Amino acid sequence: MKEISCSFSGYRPSKLPFGFDEKNNNCIRLKSMLKSEILNLIEKGYNTFRSGMALGIDLWAAEVVLEFKNDFPDINLCSVIPCMGQEKSWSYELKKRYNNILIQADDVLYMNQHYTKDCMRKRNEYLVKKSQLIFAVFDGKKGGTYQTISFAKKLNKEIIILNPSTLNLTYHKPMQLQIY
Repeated sequence: MKEISCSFSGYRPSKLPFGFDEKNNNCIRLKSMLKSEILNLIEKGYNTFRSGMALGIDLWAAEVVLEFKNDFPDINLCSVIPCMGQEKSWSYELKKRYNNILIQADDVLYMNQHYTKDCMRKRNEYLVKKSQLIFAVFDGKKGGTYQTISFAKKLNKEIIILNPSTLNLTYHKPMQLQIY
């Protein structure tokens, strides 16, 4: 089966309007939209999903993909981790969720053995290069997601952006070359 892939990019909880409060109504709506969009992608034929495994959007998206594996056993989750031990300072509960995802993932790739200044950027660039589509939760704030989207645009990738503040979706199609 030909791989048709989507990588996720998005904010850590500290940049989200509701922070770490996953019981907040806006967080619940955002997760519901994320789930709905992932289902749409699966129904369109996307069969490989890549998560950078950071707190927040990355973990939530990975959990949704794993949930859908019950109904769509041919989809794959690839965990792309910037460095070994990235979770070492997380709470016990978050480490437990993280490790549960890793156990169920179809593939786990570590970009580096140890943290380096550029391991996050390398992970994000890998996610973009390996996928036809980038699904980002983003509202314009500078940082890793901004850089990931900029890199995806540079490589002419399709992008779906879910704004965590307004919950609006925008679709960016790659530019088509005109031959004259």
